[in-house]
Amino acid sequence: MHHYPPDDFKCLYTDNCPYLNGLSTTWVMGEYCRGEDTYQEHLQIIERFQEDLTSSYKRIRDLEKENAELKAKLQALHQRQFKPNNQKKTSRRPERLNPQAGK
Repeated sequence: MHHYPPDDFKCLYTDNCPYLNGLSTTWVMGEYCRGEDTYQEHLQIIERFQEDLTSSYKRIRDLEKENAELKAKLQALHQRQFKPNNQKKTSRRPERLNPQAGK
Protein backbone atom coordinates (compact mmCIF):
# COMPACT_ATOMS: atom_id res chain seq x y z
CA MET A 1 0.00 0.00 0.00
CA HIS A 2 1.47 3.34 -1.12
CA HIS A 3 1.14 6.45 0.99
CA TYR A 4 1.73 8.80 -1.91
CA PRO A 5 -1.08 11.15 -2.91
CA PRO A 6 -2.85 10.46 -6.22
CA ASP A 7 -1.58 12.22 -9.36
CA ASP A 8 -4.50 14.68 -9.43
CA PHE A 9 -4.07 15.65 -5.77
CA LYS A 10 -3.81 19.40 -5.07
CA CYS A 11 -2.64 20.36 -1.60
CA LEU A 12 -4.54 23.28 -0.12
CA TYR A 13 -1.54 24.29 1.96
CA THR A 14 1.08 24.58 -0.82
CA ASP A 15 1.47 28.32 -0.31
CA ASN A 16 0.74 28.45 3.42
CA CYS A 17 1.47 25.20 5.28
CA PRO A 18 0.45 25.16 8.97
CA TYR A 19 3.04 22.47 9.66
CA LEU A 20 5.78 24.76 8.35
CA ASN A 21 4.63 27.81 10.32
CA GLY A 22 2.90 29.29 7.28
CA LEU A 23 5.78 28.86 4.86
CA SER A 24 5.31 27.73 1.29
CA THR A 25 6.14 24.08 0.70
CA THR A 26 7.61 25.01 -2.69
CA TRP A 27 9.89 27.57 -1.05
CA VAL A 28 10.95 25.16 1.71
CA MET A 29 11.78 22.44 -0.83
CA GLY A 30 13.74 24.95 -2.94
CA GLU A 31 15.73 26.05 0.12
CA TYR A 32 16.41 22.43 0.99
CA CYS A 33 17.83 21.77 -2.48
CA ARG A 34 19.88 25.00 -2.48
CA GLY A 35 21.17 24.07 0.97
CA GLU A 36 22.88 21.00 -0.45
CA ASP A 37 24.60 23.15 -3.08
CA THR A 38 25.70 25.64 -0.44
CA TYR A 39 26.96 22.82 1.76
CA GLN A 40 29.07 21.46 -1.11
CA GLU A 41 30.47 24.94 -1.78
CA HIS A 42 31.42 25.27 1.88
CA LEU A 43 33.14 21.89 1.82
CA GLN A 44 35.20 23.03 -1.17
CA ILE A 45 36.12 26.27 0.59
CA ILE A 46 37.16 24.34 3.72
CA GLU A 47 39.26 22.00 1.58
CA ARG A 48 41.05 24.94 -0.07
CA PHE A 49 41.69 26.52 3.34
CA GLN A 50 43.08 23.21 4.60
CA GLU A 51 45.42 22.98 1.61
CA ASP A 52 46.57 26.57 2.18
CA LEU A 53 47.09 25.88 5.88
CA THR A 54 49.11 22.74 5.17
CA SER A 55 51.22 24.66 2.66
CA SER A 56 51.74 27.48 5.17
CA TYR A 57 52.84 25.05 7.89
CA LYS A 58 55.36 23.49 5.50
CA ARG A 59 56.68 26.95 4.59
CA ILE A 60 57.03 27.83 8.30
CA ARG A 61 58.98 24.61 8.97
CA ASP A 62 61.28 25.36 6.02
CA LEU A 63 61.86 28.93 7.19
CA GLU A 64 62.55 27.80 10.78
CA LYS A 65 65.11 25.30 9.48
CA GLU A 66 66.74 27.94 7.29
CA ASN A 67 66.74 30.39 10.23
CA ALA A 68 68.49 27.86 12.48
CA GLU A 69 71.11 27.17 9.80
CA LEU A 70 71.76 30.88 9.28
CA LYS A 71 72.08 31.46 13.03
CA ALA A 72 74.63 28.64 13.25
CA LYS A 73 76.60 30.10 10.32
CA LEU A 74 76.49 33.57 11.88
CA GLN A 75 77.72 32.24 15.21
CA ALA A 76 80.56 30.34 13.50
CA LEU A 77 81.52 33.45 11.51
CA HIS A 78 81.41 35.58 14.65
CA GLN A 79 83.61 33.14 16.58
CA ARG A 80 86.21 33.04 13.77
CA GLN A 81 86.81 36.77 14.19
CA PHE A 82 88.38 36.28 17.61
CA LYS A 83 91.74 34.75 18.41
CA PRO A 84 91.29 31.29 19.85
CA ASN A 85 92.19 31.02 23.51
CA ASN A 86 94.13 27.80 23.33
CA GLN A 87 97.66 28.90 24.29
CA LYS A 88 99.70 26.04 25.62
CA LYS A 89 100.72 26.39 29.21
CA THR A 90 104.45 26.88 29.42
CA SER A 91 106.36 25.34 32.24
CA ARG A 92 107.76 27.58 34.94
CA ARG A 93 111.05 29.24 34.41
CA PRO A 94 113.73 26.92 35.52
CA GLU A 95 115.32 28.10 38.71
CA ARG A 96 118.90 29.03 38.56
CA LEU A 97 121.27 26.48 39.77
CA ASN A 98 123.11 29.00 41.87
CA PRO A 99 120.59 31.53 43.22
CA GLN A 100 123.28 33.74 44.70
CA ALA A 101 125.19 33.99 41.47
CA GLY A 102 122.85 36.61 40.09
CA LYS A 103 123.33 38.97 43.04
